[in-house]
Amino acid sequence: MGVIYKLKAEVVNFIIERKKENPDISCRKLVAIIKDQFQLDVSKSSINAIIKTVNLSSPVGRRTKANKISAKFKIPDQRRLDILKAPSPAASIVEDNAQFPISKVVESTTVLDNFGVCLDGLGSFFLKAAEWEVSGSSLLGNLLKDYKNVDHISDLLIYLKIFDADRLSDIHRGDKLKSWKLRSSHQRISQQEIVEFIKKIDEQQGLSAELLNLSTQMFSEINYFKLLLEDGTSLHIDARFNTIWSGNDIPSGLSMPLNKASSILSSSFIVNVKPAIINSVPGKNDLENQFYDFVCAFENIKGKKITSIGMHDQNKAELLNFSFIPDTKRTFLIGVWPWQNEDSLLARGDVLKSENFYSTALSLEVTCSESMLIWKGSLKDISVNLRMITLVDALEKRPILSVLTNILSDRMSNQEIINTYLGKWPNLHLNNLDFLSNSEQKFIDMEIKEPSDDLWSWIDFLIVLFHKYCQRHFFPLSYEQLDFSAIKDRIYSLGGRLVETADTLEVVFPVKRGWNFTDDLSYAIRRINESEIRDPSGRQMRMKIFLSV
Repeated sequence: MGVIYKLKAEVVNFIIERKKENPDISCRKLVAIIKDQFQLDVSKSSINAIIKTVNLSSPVGRRTKANKISAKFKIPDQRRLDILKAPSPAASIVEDNAQFPISKVVESTTVLDNFGVCLDGLGSFFLKAAEWEVSGSSLLGNLLKDYKNVDHISDLLIYLKIFDADRLSDIHRGDKLKSWKLRSSHQRISQQEIVEFIKKIDEQQGLSAELLNLSTQMFSEINYFKLLLEDGTSLHIDARFNTIWSGNDIPSGLSMPLNKASSILSSSFIVNVKPAIINSVPGKNDLENQFYDFVCAFENIKGKKITSIGMHDQNKAELLNFSFIPDTKRTFLIGVWPWQNEDSLLARGDVLKSENFYSTALSLEVTCSESMLIWKGSLKDISVNLRMITLVDALEKRPILSVLTNILSDRMSNQEIINTYLGKWPNLHLNNLDFLSNSEQKFIDMEIKEPSDDLWSWIDFLIVLFHKYCQRHFFPLSYEQLDFSAIKDRIYSLGGRLVETADTLEVVFPVKRGWNFTDDLSYAIRRINESEIRDPSGRQMRMKIFLSV
């Protein structure tokens, strides 16, 4: 995979300060300044990842054209530094959750008429999901951003082989390729434009090395965040936000691309415009000490304030370290399962509110009750306002889950807390099994080797990377032994329906009952839906299965 140069806190803070002083300074200029000041060779992508993490820059890569969807999420330039000084906890959480309704993985129906656009080959959206998760847009588009229609053309070329189109003249034939036109601007690209594009690329020299460097950066992964507190204690949170760990022995299956991890670090830890939504508190039978440290750190209690945050890879090497941490409270949501004995360490106050509602995520009528928590043990003298929202099956009176949060009720209602949590973790009945599966070591060789200096070698190179990423992060453990053609036959070639809205891009796979690979597909879909993957225009990708007779 290659190694990203570890940047000391001094260098990271230098980059942040220069960007704050001069917001218009380019990454290229900062490369030169750092070379002169510190005698270090730092890539533009690494610099952009740093300034993006503290919300001073747009994401790495080619900017997409302005559109109504992304515009509403943009933080005005004049407000960025103010936000760093005074974050707005839980901002826009309710609105975001309303825009992205929870979808079940499996629905039973025999009627799909008039439901989205029917297309062949939609299973290849798993490969597209891999590309969007690591780069946020087209990887070739990031490299070749000066070429007209590069995103659209590179998409067509990359998936030409997957869709079995043997000639450029096949590009505009068949439903398999239409799905990639839909993800662009519905713009028709002529065969002549593609031929001219290929010719221009073939005339360039040295682009293979640039593609290798860009891919190494994008496919580098963060395994966990290490939060250092004022009293010298530290917290370890896996990059997928499953739980808080007692040390750094964290399964590699819980890692995340560096670029995306940087965004999460910014939104949930540094700027905290959104709460950290963590699957469950640590400990099988008791709430462990690190959870209390976590609460104090997010409450910004003296002695437990966060002083720095490190981003570490699967080898436990620290890739980046941030000591520019705003002195402010942060918000969180974290699940507590019925088998976790929270009553041994926490005492609930009286129930403040109880209400029934139908949960579309769980397909159940549920009772939702709110209690304020009373601390026991070492933190009993610390005043911390925590809410516990408990979910119970209204019919069977069976406890399902509790969600702990430090967001007060005047900011988010009980239903909004539950729906926000389920928006991130929609598969409650399978979360424990999925967690154990993700904790298994996957031996997927993600080593990146430089391709030959021609466009078609790049296409093969990227397809292999996307495929390996799917094996590592989306598919069951058994799929690590399957080659591309086997997974293509099972998954990538699946037909389906594409449902597009202003905020979502939903892929629906109709499969017959008894199909041998329904469980595998369901598992992969759960991984997609929990990954919060967005297309270049900001729409969240969702997937589901429709079972037919």
